[in-house]
Amino acid sequence: MYLCYYMKIMKAVVLPEKQINLLAKEREQLMAELVEIGPFVAATLVTSHRICGTKTCSCMKEDGPKHKTLTFTWKENKKTKSVYIPKVLHEDALLWVNNYKKMKAILEKLSDLQLKLIRIRD
Repeated sequence: MYLCYYMKIMKAVVLPEKQINLLAKEREQLMAELVEIGPFVAATLVTSHRICGTKTCSCMKEDGPKHKTLTFTWKENKKTKSVYIPKVLHEDALLWVNNYKKMKAILEKLSDLQLKLIRIRD
């Protein structure tokens, strides 16, 4: 009887420790990924097409190709703000938005792991 009770206690102690160690290791891996992400922007990348206004440009023709423009948009104090992205930064802008998405996904995983760790210790 005593041995059976002792085994139950040991399982209750050992199993959470293994889980805690595994979750802690996973958390450290995610933290390392987070550090490696690089520059990011918490904004939406908006693509539009416009005419430049130069009279001799093909964009001024009715069916002529328009110029592609990119802007970042975000909310600030319940108002939508935006900023034009120069053409030389188009590739970087896409990378920054993707980096933010990666970071956000990692942060969600980290939060879930932390909650699991808290629940195990209850």
